[in-house]
Amino acid sequence: MTVMNKTSIKHLSRIRETLRIDDDAQAWLIEGFSRWLQANGQLQLTACLGISSKSKNVRAKMRDVYLIQAAKYLSGGPWELARNLQKEVRRFRNSRWPHWRRIEALPSTTTPIDRLLYLAFATSASIPDSLSGFYKILGNECGGTRLT
Repeated sequence: MTVMNKTSIKHLSRIRETLRIDDDAQAWLIEGFSRWLQANGQLQLTACLGISSKSKNVRAKMRDVYLIQAAKYLSGGPWELARNLQKEVRRFRNSRWPHWRRIEALPSTTTPIDRLLYLAFATSASIPDSLSGFYKILGNECGGTRLT
């Protein structure tokens, strides 16, 4: 079982979000690939990259990254922030996602929060609906008060 590296998930999320491989992500990919080659078949490439071999786990972690980034556009303490994110997700789920789920490119007028919610939904990981589900995702990032 591979323990997922938080930095690795952020690299994957950024690559998916920008559709580009920046210098940091390139270094991460080269380092992981080099480790895999040196392991001589003893390790999976996913383990060398610090990600799970189970796509469901990777998608959920990427979803969390996008939801946490979206929450940075909102205000409030931990529970209020979770409630505000819940409202935004419900709005997006009902008004945007039914139309955007099959589009190839987002409209140029897309707000940053809608772009991040689109990316979260596009991971195909289940999106929580309960307040406690959002609080759980945001909890570690809130640091007891709010996201920074």
